[in-house]
Amino acid sequence: MIPETELQKISTLYDGLVISSQGVMTDNDRMLLDEAFRFSGELYGDSRHLTGELMIIHSLSIASLITLPKFIMYFTVELLLQFLTDLRYTAYFEMKV
Repeated sequence: MIPETELQKISTLYDGLVISSQGVMTDNDRMLLDEAFRFSGELYGDSRHLTGELMIIHSLSIASLITLPKFIMYFTVELLLQFLTDLRYTAYFEMKV
């Protein structure tokens, strides 16, 4: 079970991701992002990294990187969805800890 404080953090991170990518996403892209978010929540559940951080929180943080002004020229919805749902990235960062 995920504590309320972490659920709020997940919500805040997701809302920030949506807001920061709003100018480059179509309505269809937003629907894909919402679906990927739901999928990643089911995929990760309450799984945690060795550091104790929820995997979904880590994935949202990584996905948010592509929406930074410095990287927005490389933004694609496909890349954003991959960062959010691809376990290879999570496994890579897990090994680095």
